[in-house]
Amino acid sequence: MLSEVQPCLQLLRIGTAPQPSPRPGEVPAPAPARDLYTFLPVGQRCTFRLGRRADLTDLCLSSGRAEELISRVHAELQAERGAAGGDWTVHIVDRSTNGESWGEIVGKYGG
Repeated sequence: MLSEVQPCLQLLRIGTAPQPSPRPGEVPAPAPARDLYTFLPVGQRCTFRLGRRADLTDLCLSSGRAEELISRVHAELQAERGAAGGDWTVHIVDRSTNGESWGEIVGKYGG
């Protein structure tokens, strides 16, 4: 029965993974990184926190370059189920102190 299916939220991180220091004269090639994180909501509402501090978040993030780029609590995924067991709505809320960046674009939203 479909109503018994456990919903989940999945977050896919795509980027480059930190590489070991190259030998003198070598240029490191960034290795692609793909990490899939799955969150299982409990109840009608739930919040998952992402950030630098493992003791404050559900998912600890690392930049691999400059840790200060990621706030202690950087963002929240807020999930809420509609009335009578309806569809889920998910909001991403910026909790960072420096805003968000997407490639070369920097913005401050939410919070």
